[in-house]
Amino acid sequence: GAALQSRLAELTASAAGEAAAGEVEATRKGLTALKLEVDAATTSVHVKVALRDSIAAADREWLKRAKQLSAGEADRAAAAAVAEARAAADAGDKFVVVQVDDVDGKALQTLAQKVVKESGLAVFALSVVDGDKIACLASVPKGDADALPANSWLQTVLAEVNGRGGGRPAQAQGSGTDVAGLPKALEVARAMATEALGGR
Repeated sequence: GAALQSRLAELTASAAGEAAAGEVEATRKGLTALKLEVDAATTSVHVKVALRDSIAAADREWLKRAKQLSAGEADRAAAAAVAEARAAADAGDKFVVVQVDDVDGKALQTLAQKVVKESGLAVFALSVVDGDKIACLASVPKGDADALPANSWLQTVLAEVNGRGGGRPAQAQGSGTDVAGLPKALEVARAMATEALGGR
């Protein structure tokens, strides 16, 4: 039990609140591995329970930090997408297709809402998540939803990344697994919007 307690102390020696993303991920993986070791250890039940409780409490702190880092990344991605949309609107475009990195589907919703609100443009956002999945979201202002329904736009693009999804004419969301199809998906998203709404 003492060796396991020592490993727990090593893993939690630094404060979660100041950690960078790599340290958070490594520590959470270490805590998971330690929990498995505790489960397999031949030590008294009360020591195992105390260690499991300590591991769970530490993991909650590190998970909280991971969520803070993720929210910060999503905010930066949204700000960049809004800037790109404003530039597109200034150029006379009626839509924008943006690619962001490691932003999940929920954060893409917030990003798209900000883009539509700030620029008034239709937006198609794609993000490679964890290196093996593409999250996609299409959002179209009400005035353009007849010409370019978000659900049709989404389905056409998802075909390029082996994806599935759905939604309404104003907003639709889905994901795909063929990351290699991303360049073609971006091209198809732009081509369909150009044909429906005009612009470049």
